[in-house]
Amino acid sequence: MDQEGPEAKNLRCFSWEHKKMDELSEGMRDVLRQCLEQCLEQGMQPPLILCVVSPNGSVMVMRTDGEHPEILTEHTEGAGFSTPINCMVVDRVGAAAHITIEPSGATTFH
Repeated sequence: MDQEGPEAKNLRCFSWEHKKMDELSEGMRDVLRQCLEQCLEQGMQPPLILCVVSPNGSVMVMRTDGEHPEILTEHTEGAGFSTPINCMVVDRVGAAAHITIEPSGATTFH
C-alpha cells in the first residue's frame, strides 16, 4: 500500500486520547506511530496488534483499527522502556512484522 492510502492518512491522525496512551512519552508515541505506518505501507491490513518488548522487561500490547489505538495490557519496569525495543505486529490476515527501535530512535523493519 502506498504512503497516501487511506489507512496511512488515518494513522497520522491517530487519537492518542486513551488514558494509558497519554502515559507514553511523546517520543515513544511518535516511534510507535511510525512503526504502524511502516506496516501499513508494507501492505498489512488493520486491525493491527502490536507487541512492544524492552530488554528491561517492560512490555505493552496494543490493538488499533488504523485510527484508534487501545492498550490491551502493559507492564513497566523502572523508568520505562529501554532500548533496543522489539516490536512485533500481526494483521487481520496473519501477516507478521518485526521492527527494532534502536537507542538512536532509528527503526529497522525486518
